[in-house]
Amino acid sequence: MCDVAGEDKAGMTEAIELEPEYVALVRAILRRHVPRGVRVYAFGSRAKRLVRVRYADVDLCLRGEGRVEAKVINALKDAFDESILPYRVDVLDWHTLREPFRSRIEKDFVEVMTAG
Repeated sequence: MCDVAGEDKAGMTEAIELEPEYVALVRAILRRHVPRGVRVYAFGSRAKRLVRVRYADVDLCLRGEGRVEAKVINALKDAFDESILPYRVDVLDWHTLREPFRSRIEKDFVEVMTAG
């Protein structure tokens, strides 16, 4: 396994668990589709580095100033589905999530990138 580096809220370097051959692919897809100023966070087992199953999904949350357009979310989902990545990638928009779920996932956020 390799790491996709990011920074947590305290500025400390953290990483998500992902095989080296897929790190560049995930970053390329995100760079191609994520609008400027939107931050992408990983959460769940890969962010916690608790992957127990080889094919655990990759959970991503986009967080911008406001809602991310549905066409952007759909384009990301399609790009990940059509890629060679052997994992399901769940892409969520922070502004569409209800508070109990936000609180649960935010504590494990690992920033993957900020589109710029």
